[in-house]
Amino acid sequence: MDHNVFNLAHLKDLSDGDLALQVDTMADLFDDHPAYKDQTLPPWIIGPAHLRAHSVDLRHLSPAAKHDESKEAERQLVREKVVQAITFSSQYVVMFAAHENDSSHLENIGLEPRHRNYSKEAPKRPGITKKFVVKHNQGVSGSVIASVNAWEGKGSVELQVCQGDPANEASWRTINIFHSCRMMVDGLEPATRCYFRARLRNDAGNGPWSEVVELIIL
Repeated sequence: MDHNVFNLAHLKDLSDGDLALQVDTMADLFDDHPAYKDQTLPPWIIGPAHLRAHSVDLRHLSPAAKHDESKEAERQLVREKVVQAITFSSQYVVMFAAHENDSSHLENIGLEPRHRNYSKEAPKRPGITKKFVVKHNQGVSGSVIASVNAWEGKGSVELQVCQGDPANEASWRTINIFHSCRMMVDGLEPATRCYFRARLRNDAGNGPWSEVVELIIL
């Protein structure tokens, strides 16, 4: 059985709060999962207690790093540990499911399965995103949250910003390539007028750009 059955690529793009929520959700589900319930596990197996401890560390360091730049490296290290913990715990569930010869154990653990395309038909380019929203990240200056709708044949999302004339293609710049529908952008200059647009991407190419969203950064 392939151990890489879950989609984990998007974890690095999650905000600290969403990443902590992901860990807490998995810990709650693992409390009743056959792989962890009523079993004596060696200390190197990442279980619910380990996941919750990482969540607490991240929730503590995230606001601290916003006020103290010296803690930023520590915050990044904790994020890496969280992603590693999710990876290891999901791999253990995969091994347990293989041992039990029961793929139902891979369901409902808080992670999406990787989509595999076994069809010989070439993938099609994605269409325009049906929903593109950009709003202020409440309480965080210079930060916005952009989101697009989920789409068939998941790929990635390219998000661009323009602080000049949006009709001038040269004034647009790519912020990042995201692998989730929710995208957080920090470091924007307050009191500036910004324009945002997004397009979906997959192995077949890029989809068309979304409608442009205008926002005054707080």
